[in-house]
Amino acid sequence: MVKVSVIIPVYNTEEYLEKCLDSVINQTLSDIEIICINDCSTDNSLGILNKCAANDNRITVIDFKENKGAAAARNKGIETAKGKYLGFIDSDDFIDLEFYEKLYKKAVETNADVAIGNIVFRNGKNTEEFNKHTRNLIKQSKINFYSLYTTAIFKQELFINNNIRFSKHKTAEDYIVSILASYYSKNICFVDDIYYHYVKRNLSNTDDNNFSNLKNDYLNSFLNIFNIINSLNYSKSDYKTITNTLIAKILDKIAFHNLYRDKNVSTVFLHIISKVKNHKENLKPDLLKKIDFIKNGDILGIENFENKQKVFKSMDLKLNKIRNMTGANHKRLLELKDKHKGEQCFIIGGSPSLKMLDLTKLNNEYTFSVNWGFKLKEQGLKHATYHVMTDPATFKDDNATDFLPEDFCNTYLISSEIKFPKEKFDTIFFDFIYKDLGNTKLFETDITKPLAENRTVILIAMQLAYYMGFKKMYIIGVDLDFQNIKGHAYSETIGEKNRQKMFSTKFAQEMYTGIESATRILNGLGVEVYNASPVGNLNCMPRVDYISIFKEAKVC
Repeated sequence: MVKVSVIIPVYNTEEYLEKCLDSVINQTLSDIEIICINDCSTDNSLGILNKCAANDNRITVIDFKENKGAAAARNKGIETAKGKYLGFIDSDDFIDLEFYEKLYKKAVETNADVAIGNIVFRNGKNTEEFNKHTRNLIKQSKINFYSLYTTAIFKQELFINNNIRFSKHKTAEDYIVSILASYYSKNICFVDDIYYHYVKRNLSNTDDNNFSNLKNDYLNSFLNIFNIINSLNYSKSDYKTITNTLIAKILDKIAFHNLYRDKNVSTVFLHIISKVKNHKENLKPDLLKKIDFIKNGDILGIENFENKQKVFKSMDLKLNKIRNMTGANHKRLLELKDKHKGEQCFIIGGSPSLKMLDLTKLNNEYTFSVNWGFKLKEQGLKHATYHVMTDPATFKDDNATDFLPEDFCNTYLISSEIKFPKEKFDTIFFDFIYKDLGNTKLFETDITKPLAENRTVILIAMQLAYYMGFKKMYIIGVDLDFQNIKGHAYSETIGEKNRQKMFSTKFAQEMYTGIESATRILNGLGVEVYNASPVGNLNCMPRVDYISIFKEAKVC
């Protein structure tokens, strides 16, 4: 008995095909049939298929004499299949050797109509596992299984009895399969420890440079999907979920390819919206706002809105990280409350004026250094009590982890956005809200909540210092003098130089405003704030002589 029929459409993938076939031929589940449909390839793909078929009688090769598209190829495989379950794999991808055995075993044990494995995305040497949050959503409700059908096996009778087939369109042809399979299935099970390896080649119909030629096909494909969805008996909540998901997908694709200015695209998209039942009631507010922009022909409005939405999406991911952080981190944040009540501290920027100061005097003071400030060891700052980092580019672009001295500070206070080697250093994570999100909060007194940002890490450090109970803060090395960019007080990376040119000059006034607001709020809370730098434009607080500050100090 054939347990799983594996269906593989093939078109010009000779570079990847042998690896794909090897991963299927060598499956630990041997009772499979392998149906390969050559879609009129012009390379040596057919030769590779025939060679493998000659050595393995489980392989059937179907050779299309004209190019019909992946959907037609998969549908031919469905009609040919004899297995109890159907599996699909693209010919440039590959799977774990236990992929189908584990899926089949779990499906039989649970009498599942659909058994879903896991997926990893491969781009060269880089790998990225499928978003766990999305996977958990699928586990919570089958309605969220609207794509990634290649990660699953399906009962053949599910397809036959409900006439489930791939759309005849060249793009987005696979959505309807997952949508219908999830709708008609009575039981879906999951196997988390097996992987489908999706190889990103940037050559799919919906992602390559040819998409502009296929945009009408793409939109018409979704018109067809909505016609089918509307014929099904979804609950109100499920209908709302699936329509919001699909409309968001379409808008993302339009935005990615900058097609808002294409009148034909707008016309067809609005036709799709007309297919959504009670769309003003069922679609989310952000989607409705985009739809109104399109209806009114306000292209600039929607493009600006899209840019802000990108920041929101980034922030959502970032906020999820802190929400999902362990209780141990939250406890560490609470332990910082009033830890240094009544003490004084120094918050140290990175501006050139630091070269005019004797930083060795700070080695017995409570100090906050920021971002690349650990390089101030070059200027005599041997130690900081806390080191605050908010800029992910410091790690992504400049590999700061390679330069972090293990003995520089007591505790690293790190934005949850940063992938930081917490196992190597004493680390506490916090979160903050970007000004781009319309955040109007000037200062947060509770660091277990997202902090105010206003373009500068110095503002973050001031909020952290207040929470810890410091009653006197000295700011040094914050010159805000970007008329002539003079760099930093320490040796810079190329990435940091570029970021200063691109961002610091542009946002200098916002940085100043943030610090000025924080100073005013702190003064109202009984905290003294001083500028102890000899030069610079930070004039929103009293300036004091650096040398006169120091008294007999204790080691921190």
